[in-house]
Amino acid sequence: MTRPTPLIPTALATGTGLAFAALARVVHRRPDNPVDEKARDEVLESTNGTVQEAHKYLKRPGKWYVLVPSAVAASALLARVRGWVAGVPVALASVLAAAVAEGSEAWLPSRPPPPRRNDPEEPSFPSGHTLQPTALSLTAAYVLSREGLVRPQVAAPVALAVPLVFGFIQLPGDRHWFTDVAGGWLAGLSVAAACVAVYEALAER
Repeated sequence: MTRPTPLIPTALATGTGLAFAALARVVHRRPDNPVDEKARDEVLESTNGTVQEAHKYLKRPGKWYVLVPSAVAASALLARVRGWVAGVPVALASVLAAAVAEGSEAWLPSRPPPPRRNDPEEPSFPSGHTLQPTALSLTAAYVLSREGLVRPQVAAPVALAVPLVFGFIQLPGDRHWFTDVAGGWLAGLSVAAACVAVYEALAER
């Protein structure tokens, strides 16, 4: 069976990376945009206290010091079962996502978080708790399905559910603005697509 060409995920990584850059520019020029304000008001009005507190349970799993070691361990196991070509992209996704999240906070202009966040000085864009799980779940799902370890019908819904859960829970928790979450999705997808391109390129050798 013919393998997918690395050009497709490379193009996707480039396109989503450019979209992320464009969104970052918009957020920088208009940090108090009406889209974020309206989304925040509607979410807080339509969710109860239990939902608004649920983000606390997903706070640590979305941190790099949980995701990176977990991904490295999983990639080592995957490499043992299927070879290093299958293992490398998963570890790479977690490391790159953590680097992008930390780099964004350091290099992009600081944007104040929503009012209820405990640390008003902490950068808000993009949502690292969205970015990192997105990159890792999409990459892992793709590799596992391509290696025949998980059926695509199972891998795809899980891969999509993880970014949605980790992203949307930031809103009722008042941790991030909607555009912060959207930025996390775009950056995470870009990292995942780049890692998938690496996987397909290595598999062709």
